[in-house]
Amino acid sequence: MTLSEMANYVCGKCRQTDDNSVARAKEFLTKRYELVYNDSLWRDSLYLFPFTFVPEYSVLSDRPESWDSIWMMPNIVDKVVALRTASQEITPSGQELLMRGGLDAFEQLGDPVQFATLSPCVAILPEGYTHHDVEIFGGDAGQTWTMHVIDANGNRTKYSDTFPAGNTAILTDCRIVERVTKQASATAVEIATNSTDTTLATCPAADSAFPVRLPIRLIPGPTADVDLMALVKKKSIALEEDGDTPELRNIDNCLLAFAQGDMWERARQLGKANAKFTEATALLGQLKSMHVWQEHTQIRLVPEVDSPAGSYGDNLNGKGYW
Repeated sequence: MTLSEMANYVCGKCRQTDDNSVARAKEFLTKRYELVYNDSLWRDSLYLFPFTFVPEYSVLSDRPESWDSIWMMPNIVDKVVALRTASQEITPSGQELLMRGGLDAFEQLGDPVQFATLSPCVAILPEGYTHHDVEIFGGDAGQTWTMHVIDANGNRTKYSDTFPAGNTAILTDCRIVERVTKQASATAVEIATNSTDTTLATCPAADSAFPVRLPIRLIPGPTADVDLMALVKKKSIALEEDGDTPELRNIDNCLLAFAQGDMWERARQLGKANAKFTEATALLGQLKSMHVWQEHTQIRLVPEVDSPAGSYGDNLNGKGYW
């Protein structure tokens, strides 16, 4: 069902069919879909793609994210589920575990065997990269932009200004560009290194914020190009337009129940709202089971084995379980 069809169904069930109620129902459906999508690792949310990590030592590498063994995932990626090369798995590890590991964990070089997920951001300019001045350009003269930056000393600074007549503004000593917002412009806006003109991020003209990407760090740091395969969870496509449909299959009934509960709660009918929320929670559990049992799944049977005489099972005449 489309967003418009679901909203009309919900409003019809709740007998709240005025235009304002329909608009509120669409908002509830949009937020509930986001909640359900983020709730689990749905099979319909997975995406498998190959990429090549080009290390800092390559003369062809002008990307700052290649330094310090860091790679910026595409902006479609929400979470990294698994990573491997052609010959082996690269196991996930938390940053805190890497800090407690070998003393030279961040200095070792070779084939990567672990990876850690870093905080999402717009761009990274690691310490080893020699160009830390950033320019933002392409916006219409007089339009406002805002940028949150972390510098070499770990200080967070918020810059806010308007594009000058030359359409370029320069910020110095940046390490992490966390967030960047702008007004809608006639052309796309870019962030680049000031001295090398290496593009770090691009924001489409109609958008108001630069896309945020997920960085990962490879341990040990590769010394040559590495072909990798990543299994990731995609970011959801929001239900915004009347004709939009959910990416997740068989989710309609769950969304309808949640939205009806929200509409009854809006009308201060809390008893009816709670009944619908209970139904929606049950449907959500059913949806999870469908993704496990109605797809191709390897089923394992684990037998229960009686304890032999003389073991702890003797307390139960030889019939017991460990």
